[in-house]
Amino acid sequence: MWLIWTALLALAVLVVLGYLEKKYKRCGVYTQPGICYSLKRLLARAHFQFVRLRRSPRVNNYNLYADDYVKQSFVPSPEDEDAESLRPLAEPESHDGITFFGSDCEGRQLLIRLVRRTGRETELLLLLQVNGQLYQLPGMPDTTIYNTGSGWRAGALAIECVLPMRLWRISYRGQLRRCVTSQEGPEEAGDAGATFTSPSAGELVPMQFSLLWQPLSAPCDLRECETDLMARAVACELWTPEFLSLMGSFSLDGYAQFGCMRGQLTVAGAAPEEVFLRGPRQHRWSDGEGPQAAPRHRSLRLQARMADGSQLLLAADSWRGGISHLVYGVYMGANLHMSPIKSCNISLPDLAEEGDIPSIFNVIFSGQSICQDPLSLCYSGPCPLRPEISLPLLVGSELSAVEPRRVVSLADPACRCEALVGGKACSLALLTELDLAEVVVPRGAVVTAEGYRHQLQHQPVLRRAAERVVRVSAGLEEGDLNQVCDSTVQEIQSAPVSQQIIEELEALLEEQFGKTWPEMRFAVRSSALGEDGEELSSAGQNATVLGCRGRDQLRAGLAQCWGSLFAPHSVQYRRQHGQHIHPGMAVVVQQMVASDVSGVMFTRDPVTGDPSQISITASYGLGEVTAGGTAEVPIDSSAAAAGCLSDSTALRLARIGVQLENAFGGPRDVEWAISKDQIFLLQSRPVTSLAGWSEPELTHEHDAALLTDHECITGANTGEVLPNAISPLSMDTIARGMEIVSDTLRAFLMGVENPCPPYTGQYFPITHFRYMIDVTRTFMSSVQSWEEDDVERASAMTIFGHLVDLKEARATAIRRYGVLSRYSSIHQQISAARLAWGCSGLVKRAQERFGRFRIDTEGQRSRTAQQLFRHICGQLPQLKQITEDHVFCTTTGNMLQIALLVTLSENGQNAWDQDMFSSFAVLLSSCSGAESAEVPSSLKRLSRLIAATGDADEFVSASPEEALVWLKTRHTVVAVTFKDFLATHGHRAVTEMDMLSTPWELDPRPLVATLQTMVKNADSLEDSKAEVDVTQALDQLKVTVSSRSRKGLAFLLPYVRQSVVRRECTKSLLVRVHHQFRLAFRRLGQLMVHEGRLPDAELVHFLTLRELQNLLDTRSPAIVIKASRRRRLLPKLNQLKFAEVIRGIPRPLPVQEPVRSADGLVVVRGTPVCQGRVQGTARVARCIADAAQIQRDDILITHATDIGWSPYFPVLGGVVTELGGLISHGAVVAREYGLPCVVGATGATDAFQSGDTVILDGALGTVTRIASAKPESEDSEKTKTQTGTPRHEPEKPTPKAQAETPKPQVETPKAQDKTPKPQAETSKSEAKTPESEPKTPKPQTETPKSQAETPKPQPATPKPQAETPKPEANTPVSEAKTSKPQTETPKPQAETPKPQVQMPKSQATTPQLQAGTHKPHVDTPRPQTETSRPQAYTPKPQPRTLKPDAKPDLQS
Repeated sequence: MWLIWTALLALAVLVVLGYLEKKYKRCGVYTQPGICYSLKRLLARAHFQFVRLRRSPRVNNYNLYADDYVKQSFVPSPEDEDAESLRPLAEPESHDGITFFGSDCEGRQLLIRLVRRTGRETELLLLLQVNGQLYQLPGMPDTTIYNTGSGWRAGALAIECVLPMRLWRISYRGQLRRCVTSQEGPEEAGDAGATFTSPSAGELVPMQFSLLWQPLSAPCDLRECETDLMARAVACELWTPEFLSLMGSFSLDGYAQFGCMRGQLTVAGAAPEEVFLRGPRQHRWSDGEGPQAAPRHRSLRLQARMADGSQLLLAADSWRGGISHLVYGVYMGANLHMSPIKSCNISLPDLAEEGDIPSIFNVIFSGQSICQDPLSLCYSGPCPLRPEISLPLLVGSELSAVEPRRVVSLADPACRCEALVGGKACSLALLTELDLAEVVVPRGAVVTAEGYRHQLQHQPVLRRAAERVVRVSAGLEEGDLNQVCDSTVQEIQSAPVSQQIIEELEALLEEQFGKTWPEMRFAVRSSALGEDGEELSSAGQNATVLGCRGRDQLRAGLAQCWGSLFAPHSVQYRRQHGQHIHPGMAVVVQQMVASDVSGVMFTRDPVTGDPSQISITASYGLGEVTAGGTAEVPIDSSAAAAGCLSDSTALRLARIGVQLENAFGGPRDVEWAISKDQIFLLQSRPVTSLAGWSEPELTHEHDAALLTDHECITGANTGEVLPNAISPLSMDTIARGMEIVSDTLRAFLMGVENPCPPYTGQYFPITHFRYMIDVTRTFMSSVQSWEEDDVERASAMTIFGHLVDLKEARATAIRRYGVLSRYSSIHQQISAARLAWGCSGLVKRAQERFGRFRIDTEGQRSRTAQQLFRHICGQLPQLKQITEDHVFCTTTGNMLQIALLVTLSENGQNAWDQDMFSSFAVLLSSCSGAESAEVPSSLKRLSRLIAATGDADEFVSASPEEALVWLKTRHTVVAVTFKDFLATHGHRAVTEMDMLSTPWELDPRPLVATLQTMVKNADSLEDSKAEVDVTQALDQLKVTVSSRSRKGLAFLLPYVRQSVVRRECTKSLLVRVHHQFRLAFRRLGQLMVHEGRLPDAELVHFLTLRELQNLLDTRSPAIVIKASRRRRLLPKLNQLKFAEVIRGIPRPLPVQEPVRSADGLVVVRGTPVCQGRVQGTARVARCIADAAQIQRDDILITHATDIGWSPYFPVLGGVVTELGGLISHGAVVAREYGLPCVVGATGATDAFQSGDTVILDGALGTVTRIASAKPESEDSEKTKTQTGTPRHEPEKPTPKAQAETPKPQVETPKAQDKTPKPQAETSKSEAKTPESEPKTPKPQTETPKSQAETPKPQPATPKPQAETPKPEANTPVSEAKTSKPQTETPKPQAETPKPQVQMPKSQATTPQLQAGTHKPHVDTPRPQTETSRPQAYTPKPQPRTLKPDAKPDLQS
């Protein structure tokens, strides 16, 4: 008890002493510490700590482990939405401000500060420094802009929050003034740190920029800044009772976040410059109460960016009558860790209190120091502009505030309700409120939407016709939409108008114009609900009838306007923009103006949006002439020479335009008319064309911000699964899930939480809609030594499939993250072991949980699009869970492969060369049972069934559609097998991880085309190779390993096999779950089409989750327009190609020339993943559509493969991919079938073309072109000759020398000339064939006994042709020399079985061609029998199988 009394007594003494102490204020403002400073500092610190513990977080409150898609950050949280929203301005002193700052290494800097205040006033500061020149707003130093509208808009600046905390859009279209100092002339450049005493002396320069701000960090709540700095500031003040009450409510309301502004900047009409400006963003507000509401004396904001990417935000504030000196800030390191500033040497009294801000000054904070050139503009003197009072903002009223009547006048308050009278009538009613002496708004009346509904209620036929238009438009009823619309228009226009409406309209017109109104002329104009809005103008979509006189013409005009609502072009316009097909219609009956001149005025340039330019278009006669195009109006010659609009009248219109823009708070599109020098306003609508997104903005809106201009990213691994640009919906689902899972994986392995949870794409950045990997932040962020070691090389192999120079990325990673400590390294190894140990159970749980995963799209929770969307989003945690299972299994497999490679390297004793990679490929080739390899195996079994039916020729010759019917109906066994295949693998497809792709289950036609190719080449449908046991795999190694390492490899290899199988199993489950989301979103698109929210169900894939929610809530046409533009942009983005490793700003690659060796051969090198050597025809397939041209034994050359390419593997002779790793899809399936395979062959699709004769060496990892593809004309001529078409010239006997096959004279590339080091264990029975004896080589000792004696191969039957045939690939050299032309086709003759030869462990120095047509593989060979084809068949070049040490024959 005595402790409590002691504390209370001490507090009382403190209060008395603090109240009685005399305070010295430096410069009359800044309070200095007193005698009780230390004690007050402790109490203040305890107070702020207690307050921090009690309040809930304002931002950054996600939980990646929660079972809630919002908490897992798939969409922004409600707290983020609230923090980014506009704050209410209730008190006179309340304000709401946002600040953007960014700079780059080339001296560009941009500062934007926009503060909203009450009374439609905005303070705007904009400073831009480009090329050493500083630009400012034309009205500086006055920063106040009046008559601003809602949102973050002021003058020519528009700021939009696209996605809370993740994406902002900043655009400026106007003029800036070039700053000139008092010492320099108008021609000289200004200095950023100089004092500008003549702000109006500089010239006005046209300036445009469109920037997208994207985050680099999580937001930091300013209330969470260091409490000690705030305690120091409070302890200096005099603790009076008034001050203590203010201190209790003190709070730094706002947050800060670091990011990057990227976009295009155009100065004075020059070519646009691409800029990347990095810096902090702040959102600060005040409710007008507390010490922060006191008058501010000074405010300092120091915003700096260092070369390594770290950034600083430092603030110092001084309030008169409040806290006199408060310093606070936040620092983001290059590793993205954010920390509050704990101490700082900033002192406002010492920093330019009475003088100018120095050009260079030093700041010390938290033990670090920087030097920053300030971007400042100093001005002393009176404000040159007078204060203004903003006009009241003209806005409509809500429907609940008015009485819905059938007919109202334009002056009636009910006419200001857009939901009752439509956009056109509402804007006319608002115009009548303006106090403009020289402007007249013609009087009139409005038949409201309530009157239109009354008309339909009393005409059931019309109501049913309108409902049928809606059903046909939504696809709920069959019919021709145009015909249905035309018939509905005729029915509405021919139906009698309700007598009650006519009587009310006549009474209102008589009240306004008297009984003579039938003699007057009126303009009857449609005013549909939703017309002339902020996002959609609907200009010219509905009818306008001019010159109506009398009751009958008014009735006809009413009916015509009502009927125009269902005109085909009007219905299609609303349908294409996701609007209600039947929104309702009001009709304006307005006094006709007999105009002498009429036209249209845009208060800003309609193309550039420049507010300094007003565009006026005028013509003689009625306004419909200008709005509708051209027309002939008779005028005299003097009027034609003078023009229809004088300068003085144009200035009058311009002043009216400025007043209208101020009154409505935004640019306006105004229709006007002049009659007898009187200006009439006929319409005023918002300008909707200025808010559209440009193509560069659409291209980069989803890009991730890069910390510096020297980042290192790659698409080597992700490009296999997502080789093309992906849809926005896929970014928000699968890509977002991968980012979330990467956070949890890092936390598991490293034992630390992610410094920037869900706001940025730091692990898998997106650029140009491409899915990439950040090399520095992924496997380079945990280096274990200062020098590169085998673990890092092995990690690069798992990602790239070959060694890559990553020295710069490694040095950057060490500077940012350092080297792992011993404790962290041990923790990582233990975590990896735990992960590998639990991987088996993880796969079992995933199979039980997701093996039959379904999303119900037809139940009670999915009746409407809104319900279905909520149901789908509720299942997103399931997608995150299966993604986590797959990523964990993949990580386990990668770590085991790294261990395997490190063991092979013998701690650096074995070089990381082709022998090492070939040995690793031998070990991985023993892996089998992968699910991706089951797809071609199942297709082969199905092809055998089709070939055995007896009518396979009919199936092969049919179109894919007819063949599909054949599969389902002709034979029961085939139909059941095909159905089972689709049930098991129907969810797989090309680019299957993209929501936009179409799997085989939904469109099996590509699968059917592949089956036709396989059945046509039925003799190639052999079983895959048998699995090689561990001992056999170790015996085939090309590198020398110790006995200890051999035991380690024998221990690891079974686990590596299991990891490959588990990886493929979880991937299949992931694709299956992803497919269920694909089906659900497709169903959502159909429901949205039925509800009239989307014109096409496919557009759902081009919307993000938040856009889908907004579209379901608001029917925003801007979202539909944006989705349509994204769909048109996607094919262009798919054509872009990027480097395998991108260093710096990602930019598409130009077309590159192929790399040629010294002897003229085209050689592309990669990493071997499956051994073997084969010569054949190249088939370059840049997309899956090109794969339809694949013939038997072609060598596929493509960018990357996924499961969608699997059906083609049984007929291929080899595989080459530009991307790929050691366990990529192409490598896994190629090893399953024993196909020679090379991955990481950069530039292969550009270096080769279909038809080239190439040699694929799966041991050396090279692809060599030895003969180019023949021109099309030559091929067609050869085909004609072979099919018996007579030639114009007689055949000449071919000389014997031309029929001989010469000995190869061209040297192979250098990589093949290298004589490998002798191995410790070599094959004793290596097959060699002397040049003079083209005999079949003897089998090696390891060949099975059944293959020990190989019969002598017979010459293949040559095809009849006019010219001397070249020897086939399966013809021995000695027999090719004696081959003669034949004119008759001999009987088909079975070919000699292929001799089985196993790949030798070392290569001979002098390579020779090997006779025979076998395909040598490392693993168990497969026999093959080939028969001659019919005479009319034009043969493809058959693949020539070579020994690994053979030279290419350039004339074969």
